[in-house]
Parts: sequence; structure tokens; C-alpha cells
Amino acid sequence: MIVARFFYSKLNKEVCKGFSVKGHANSNVNKFGHDLICCAVSAVVQMCCNGLTEVAKCSVKVCSGDGFVKTRVKSDSLEAQVLLKSLELELNLLAQQHNKILKLIKVEV
Repeated sequence: MIVARFFYSKLNKEVCKGFSVKGHANSNVNKFGHDLICCAVSAVVQMCCNGLTEVAKCSVKVCSGDGFVKTRVKSDSLEAQVLLKSLELELNLLAQQHNKILKLIKVEV
């Protein structure tokens, strides 16, 4: 299962401070490298990270490993919020279709 956590400010519940995504979908266990859900999640997460650093030029801390990425944004800029909330929207849409594979959690920090 893939678990995505979105970290929201306790002081302003509208401000997303980052996210973490952990796990593997294993929705097509017979064909390694052919898991479309894992691929979709990886693609939108990578797009968001690249958008934050390369397009919005946000100061971002990213940690990643096998089946794991965690991003903390040091800016509350409009650009950062658009990218983070777009990622959350897309993952939420995927989770609605694949709720046994992908779960979203909101956390106050």
C-alpha cells in the first residue's frame, strides 16, 4: 500500500507545508516494473518536487529512498501552495479509484 501524508500548518490550516509518500502499490505483482498505480504516483510526486524547486524556486528539503519521498517547503508562497494542493488533488482522485492501494492522510504540524 502507498500512504501519502500532507502536512498542514496548525496556525493556518489552509497552508500545506509538505508531504511524504511511502510504500509500493504492488497492484501488478506478476510483472515487475509494470505497476501503473506506482508509476502514476511516482510521476506526479516527481513533477511536484521539480515544480517546487525548478519552476517556483522554493526552498525545499527533500529526502528520498526506495519507495519513499518526503518534502518540506520553507515557503508559504502561492506557487508552492498551488503545486502542493494540485498533488494532493491528483493523489486523492487516484485514491478514490484505488482505495485499497493508495491512502491519503492530513497531518497538522
